Amino acid sequence: MPTLGRRTHIPFPLSPAIPVQPGFEHVMSPMKIHDRILVGDVVQMRKPHACGGDVWTVYRVGADIGMDCRTCGRRTMLTRRRFTHRMRRMLERGPEPPAEGQGV
Repeated sequence: MPTLGRRTHIPFPLSPAIPVQPGFEHVMSPMKIHDRILVGDVVQMRKPHACGGDVWTVYRVGADIGMDCRTCGRRTMLTRRRFTHRMRRMLERGPEPPAEGQGV
């Protein structure tokens, strides 16, 4: 296995179906910045909040992602890039928004 600079292992399993260019293994993350995030998604973050909880509910989606802590109710906003980097896994998906032509 090729070395990746100072890192000598890949921190997550890569799918063999997705080819990775040599030298970019350390840049890959499980969630991409363009992946779909929905209002109502329940996510687990990598680091716990000050209250001890690490489960959050998404309440706003745009350039920034708004989240509610499920433990203490605190609201916070992260940039989409920081959100995708800090998210560990998706626990529940929110409801799909209505199609474009169907109205609200």
